[in-house]
Amino acid sequence: MVSYSNYEEYLRHPLFLRSVEVARTRAGGRCENDVGWYNDGPIRCKRAAIDPHHTRYCKWGRFDPPENLLMVCRQCHEKLHTCSECGEIIKGKELEEMLDMDDCRMHRACWLEMKTARD
Repeated sequence: MVSYSNYEEYLRHPLFLRSVEVARTRAGGRCENDVGWYNDGPIRCKRAAIDPHHTRYCKWGRFDPPENLLMVCRQCHEKLHTCSECGEIIKGKELEEMLDMDDCRMHRACWLEMKTARD
């Protein structure tokens, strides 16, 4: 049984908020985004974590476990949602179309345009 009817309700639901709290505790209040590597280990941003970022989306009607959430600062969250091709922020329905290829995040349309130009 679905206990939310839209994404905004999902973000305010007590089960989602509990997962966010567990992820926030895990992060120690600091941004978990990897901004580089040093001696085979990640370098974390470490600014204050404000936003939960979904590393993957769960099926509609379900709730994310804390493992699907990365606590990030606002700057890193915007970077994680920025198309690497056109520089626009990817949000709303476009997130469903977003292709995440390693560190190359882009709109599906930008990816298709780039692929067509290469072929």
